[in-house]
Amino acid sequence: MGLTTQQNQKIHVLHVDDDPNILSVSKDILECDGKFHVQTATCVDEALKKLSQHSFDAIISDYEMPQKNGLQFLEEIRSQKNEIAFVMFTGRGREEVAVKALNLGADRYINKKVTPKPSTANSLTQSKKLWSVKKLECNWLRTRKKLISSTRNSAW
Repeated sequence: MGLTTQQNQKIHVLHVDDDPNILSVSKDILECDGKFHVQTATCVDEALKKLSQHSFDAIISDYEMPQKNGLQFLEEIRSQKNEIAFVMFTGRGREEVAVKALNLGADRYINKKVTPKPSTANSLTQSKKLWSVKKLECNWLRTRKKLISSTRNSAW
C-alpha cells in the first residue's frame, strides 16, 4: 500500500503498546474523523508479524514494553531499510530516550502525559508528509545520479 497520492485516502497506522486500554482509546480517537485506519499490537513480535502481512503508512510505538522496547523495535525496522513514518509515543519523558529515538530515525517523539490527543493525529499526518517528501527526494537523487551516469557514458 505505502503512501497514497489522494487526499481522501486513509492513513494506515500500526499502534504498538502493551496497554490494551491505551490501544483501544487511541484507536477510537484516531479513527473518529475517518482519516485513519488503525491496527494494534500489544508487543513488538506481534507488530513485526503484522508488518510482514500488511502495509502501513505509519507506526506509533510505546517505549516501555516487555521483551523488546520501542527503541529496539525502531532499530529493527530501520535495519530492514524500512523508512516508514515512526512516532514514539510514551509516558516516559526522559530526554535521553527522545534523543535516542530521533537518532535512530523516529520522525516524532510524543509524551503521552503532556501531549493533547489531537496533536497525535497531527503528528501522524505531518510524519506521513515528511516521509513522502523524503521518498520524493530519494527518487529525485536516484534519477539525477542515473542522468549524470548516462551523460558521462554517452559519446559526444
